[in-house]
Amino acid sequence: MARTRAAILAATEACVADVGARATTMSAVALRGRIAKATLYNHFRTKSELLDAVVQARIQTCRTAALAAPDLAEALRLTARSLSGLAGVAGLAAHDPAALARLTAAGDGPGWTAARAAVSEVLARHGRDADASARELVLRWLTSQLLWAGEEAERDLAAAILAAGLPQRDSMEST
Repeated sequence: MARTRAAILAATEACVADVGARATTMSAVALRGRIAKATLYNHFRTKSELLDAVVQARIQTCRTAALAAPDLAEALRLTARSLSGLAGVAGLAAHDPAALARLTAAGDGPGWTAARAAVSEVLARHGRDADASARELVLRWLTSQLLWAGEEAERDLAAAILAAGLPQRDSMEST
């Protein structure tokens, strides 16, 4: 079951990279994932549900790596590297820029809810204040990595500066 779901999500990312979200069809995902269309529909009833699952899976992958990082700067570096250069994002930029704009505009959908929870957890794990302003600052920077990643050294420096600028949880409690 988990292997089938992973194949579906990988096939979806590949389709989006090739033709964008709008032109990606459930039939194309099933064909690319080498699964029966009925199997795909057993896992996901709609393309929207499928695309949400792809986003949430990417968030969970980043979350897991960031929680295992030794410090916040490394957690941010790992996450930025994971987000920069995603083929699906490049596909959206090329084939469906309106969908990319919707994806990167902060909102209350399931992807943004999962991203906020993951960032809050990572900030708290690394001893940082996880209030809304810190969380949203980190999310804005990470979203920028989807769109304008820059060079690796530049991303690493920005991650270190951002991590250093976020207040420690203890310093917030003592003020």
